Amino acid sequence: RVANLHEPFRYRLEGGRVRVHSEVHIGVTVMREDHTFGFAFLKHEETFRAFAEHCNAALQTARRADAPFADARTMNSTAILHATTVPWVHFTSLSHARNFGREDSIPKFAFGRADPDPDGRRLWLPFSVEVHHGAMDGKDCGLYVQALEAAFK
Repeated sequence: RVANLHEPFRYRLEGGRVRVHSEVHIGVTVMREDHTFGFAFLKHEETFRAFAEHCNAALQTARRADAPFADARTMNSTAILHATTVPWVHFTSLSHARNFGREDSIPKFAFGRADPDPDGRRLWLPFSVEVHHGAMDGKDCGLYVQALEAAFK
């Protein structure tokens, strides 16, 4: 939801021009029962309740070992954000695979293992965002992160 409120996260470079999607969805990696992974398409919904209902069904389907590697919407759409989790590590930096031979302007997010402060008053959640600098800059990312932090509170 937060990314849809920040227009630069809906920008895509296509055919030498900037396209502004009216909304974007999320393509997430999903660990499967057999320890391989696939992707799930999580459609943007106006309410968290509607999103959670769709999300749960999509994740359950993607977790099956016999599920397709990815929904065609995840692989072929630019109205999407790529997201992953790495819950085994607390990272300070993470780089995603990119296709530098094309206009790869889809933002990519990663969340790591959440760890409490030694005093237990705060929880640290590693977060990485990679964007195409031709589509947005550090200020856009900063405003997004501030809005994301507010949404977590």
